Amino acid sequence: MNDTVHRRKPGAFHHLGFRADSRKEVDELYQKIEAIGANIVYPPQIFLEHGPNYYATFFKDLDGIKYEIVHNKPV
Repeated sequence: MNDTVHRRKPGAFHHLGFRADSRKEVDELYQKIEAIGANIVYPPQIFLEHGPNYYATFFKDLDGIKYEIVHNKPV
C-alpha cells in the first residue's frame, strides 16, 4: 500500500496551502479550479474554527492530496 499521502499518519503528506492576496483572489481561483472539474471539498467560505477572517477554499487532486487557497486578513 502506498501511504505517502495519508491524513492521519504522522509525517505523511496530505495538505498543501497557498496564501491569496484577497478574498477576491480566492473566489477567482475557485472559479478556475471548478471549471477544470477539480474535486471541490469546500467552496470559498469563512472557517471560524481557524479564526474570524479565515476565508478559504479546499479541493483535492487525483492522488487525494488536499489543497487550500486562503486569505486570512481582516477585510
